[in-house]
Amino acid sequence: MPATNPTQTEAPAEPPKPWQSIDDWTTLHGQDIEIHRGGSIIDRGRVDAVMADGSALWLAFNGASGRRIIERQPGTYIRPNT
Repeated sequence: MPATNPTQTEAPAEPPKPWQSIDDWTTLHGQDIEIHRGGSIIDRGRVDAVMADGSALWLAFNGASGRRIIERQPGTYIRPNT
């Protein structure tokens, strides 16, 4: 009887799910996020406050660093940091 390959009976791994940018920044207060620009992560942290029109947010960092403002600009994308 031929030997069986155990990998044949295992369920295939799920491919990574593509992420979508969050377009409505007004919904981000209190969320942990990553900020991407030019295909790279440039910042991550928790959203401390958001302008009412969603044009900018304040990103709070872990540790001794405070927070900084992130303005909405072309080519800047945000996704949840999960």
